[in-house]
Amino acid sequence: MGELVEFEIPVYGLEKGEHTFNYKLQDDFFSHFEDSAIDSGAFEVDVLLNKKDNLYDFHFEVKGNFVLSCDRCLENYSHVVDAETNIIYKVTAKEERYHDEAEVIYVDVDTTIINIAEAIFESIHLQLPVYQTCASSLDEKVSQDCDDRVAEMLDFGDEDISNEEEEKGLDIWSTLKDLKINKNK
Repeated sequence: MGELVEFEIPVYGLEKGEHTFNYKLQDDFFSHFEDSAIDSGAFEVDVLLNKKDNLYDFHFEVKGNFVLSCDRCLENYSHVVDAETNIIYKVTAKEERYHDEAEVIYVDVDTTIINIAEAIFESIHLQLPVYQTCASSLDEKVSQDCDDRVAEMLDFGDEDISNEEEEKGLDIWSTLKDLKINKNK
């Protein structure tokens, strides 16, 4: 991950209470991360930081979209994201630390700056669908948004497979009927 200085929040100098930060993310944000599955996207991120005695409670609101490739027709489509995530940075001494939990990250008492770029990156990546398709639901065989040429090929391919399977099924049974079994052994 490259340095993303604009995402550094000087928590040491902040007063207790709520603080807001706004970010606009473009394609270059994702290029800073080596394992990014997103190449293209535009997002607005509103961050609400509630600073308390020994913790920093971050609330992220992510709105925008990114471009994905459909698993069915391979065409690019825009996937809309509207999500909220909470992450707590808890201040502890090293000897009191426990392993990081899903929504709790332990930071040292001497921490003066927290860079939230990776937290924003991860909250956006958690919105990636497992099955990337133009279809509005997984129940649709081929979406209306899918490329027509590919959709025709997919429909054509399904019919060919089912016809071949039916023919093979008939051939197997006819072969078994022709088999002569000697019952005298």
